[in-house]
Amino acid sequence: MMLRWEALKGQEAAAAALQQMLRQEQSPHAFLFTGIEGVGKRLAAKTLIAALLCQEQERPCGVCSSCRQVELEEHGQMQVLRPEGTAIKISQIRDLLPRLLLSGGQSRFFVLIDGAELMNQEAANSLLKMLEEPPAGVYFMLLAQRLEQVLPTVRSRCCLVPLQKLGAPLLKDMLQSRGFAPEAAALASSVAAGSLGEALRFLEEGRQTLRDEVWQALQASGKDAWRLGELWGKEERPQVQLRLRYLSLLLRDMLVLRQQAAIPLFHPDLERDLYQESQQWTDKGLTQALHAVEETRRNIRFHAVLR
Repeated sequence: MMLRWEALKGQEAAAAALQQMLRQEQSPHAFLFTGIEGVGKRLAAKTLIAALLCQEQERPCGVCSSCRQVELEEHGQMQVLRPEGTAIKISQIRDLLPRLLLSGGQSRFFVLIDGAELMNQEAANSLLKMLEEPPAGVYFMLLAQRLEQVLPTVRSRCCLVPLQKLGAPLLKDMLQSRGFAPEAAALASSVAAGSLGEALRFLEEGRQTLRDEVWQALQASGKDAWRLGELWGKEERPQVQLRLRYLSLLLRDMLVLRQQAAIPLFHPDLERDLYQESQQWTDKGLTQALHAVEETRRNIRFHAVLR
């Protein structure tokens, strides 16, 4: 996607704040972009980098060689770090130092850390030292889905840039502009819970089938439920997390329908069936089930045994 401020759909407040900062030439040396997956954190960070490197009158122009290289993450004044396996390790942070020293303060250099909450303790502490005494001309761009999992001392040394969940109407328009049918776009924009990335994967990676499997599992009882649980426990961790996410959203929709709350559903296509199933539960039972699922999701995130 072309790196232009107007490309940050639904994030106009963050874009305006960053542009104001650039006009005032008050650019901190470290930024922390936060928000759920798929709302534009990477796009916002790369747009800011492009703006600081672009030489055109309107920055970023999005089309010059510098902007294109930033977009492709191939710019010589830019380094991108992502988790190796499940974490960003201290060796990755240490390997940055020679590259930073080579910049010598003569030109700007940008470090984009995608998944900052996945730094292990040693990596975070090593980065903290760089943030406390940043090399001249070096800027750090940290991206994190969960602000609370970023080391507090790292957070305190960054300019926080929170990105908002995207509204369902905006998501639907964005999906239709990409060629998806209105009905499919409407359902994906509801299920996505504010994430364009999640909406696209729902449409492109067969996730509706997975959602439907979870819905069938929620209606199972007795031995069938235990059998399904055992099968899920043998899957890869990301797949299990995705199943639990859909399970949580389905339970939430059932609670909304049971309480007759004026709140949009995540799964409007199942409204009638969800209502019927909700009548088999109590409000307390649904609330307890939601808490159990969310606790399980947290535990799996912190490497609990899947089974």
